[in-house]
Amino acid sequence: MVSSEQKKHSYKLKKFLFPLYPVNVLRSTKTLTTLAILISLRIIFNLFSIPIPGITQTISFSWVPLMVIGWYFGPVLGFFIGWITDTLCYLIFTSGLWFWMYSIQEPCVCVIAGIFGSICRLRSNEKCNIVVDILVQQIIYIIFSSICYISLILWLSPNNNASTVDDYMVNAYKYTALVLITVFMVVMEYVTFYQVLVNKNNHTHLVLFIYGTCLVVLLMEIFSFLLGPISTLEYYKYMHNGRTPSSERFLKYGTIIYLIPRVIVQCVKTPLESFLLVGIVWSLNPSFTNILNNLNNKWEIKN
Repeated sequence: MVSSEQKKHSYKLKKFLFPLYPVNVLRSTKTLTTLAILISLRIIFNLFSIPIPGITQTISFSWVPLMVIGWYFGPVLGFFIGWITDTLCYLIFTSGLWFWMYSIQEPCVCVIAGIFGSICRLRSNEKCNIVVDILVQQIIYIIFSSICYISLILWLSPNNNASTVDDYMVNAYKYTALVLITVFMVVMEYVTFYQVLVNKNNHTHLVLFIYGTCLVVLLMEIFSFLLGPISTLEYYKYMHNGRTPSSERFLKYGTIIYLIPRVIVQCVKTPLESFLLVGIVWSLNPSFTNILNNLNNKWEIKN
């Protein structure tokens, strides 16, 4: 015999993994319409990516709709929706080889966003101590900045003597990245401090801001700075039948040339991406709150 307490715990777990439970997403006109709009935005944002002259990087906010999808539809449905959006974008935009380390990224983005969205909803309770949420945010910021600073400092030439054009270019990238990371951290900390002061009585908005910015920074850490160079090298090996690059120039500069421009672009893009995500989620909250309230009422009446 299942007790009422066990039923409640089971219900909470289902709500964490499937925030729209017990609705059938495929039979709900509102949720299907919202999902279609978000998938369309994912494709449209990809069309309007801005290439950066001189480096193989672009400024794109195409992952923001993916984060919103995961945030509201949860990690489980988010994984499958992310797989669908990745397949659609590959069929529409990509002419190269399919590679699993690239194709798994969008489903994983939705999964991580789903987890953060569910945590944010749990922490939106007025009884929750906001200091805990701010501490989580600061830990993620510290991890991000530490990885960047330590990696860049270790990659700096020991004697700082550049002997070739490549050395000059790499050092210029490195120091530029160090400056931008510092500016990025100052901006994010200032905005967090400002949000705490302005929204100290608006618990829900403050928690949303904290976990929205944490999500964007964490995704940047994972997919741009940690897995980015690895997946690029593995893709090169995949294209060349498992052979690693033999070029001395690639071995010396390959990771740096890939990573440093990405750090520079992400430090500029991430604050804008964070504010865009928080703004979209905040604007959609009333609609999804009504859906969730109706579902909760139905569940309470049923049980």
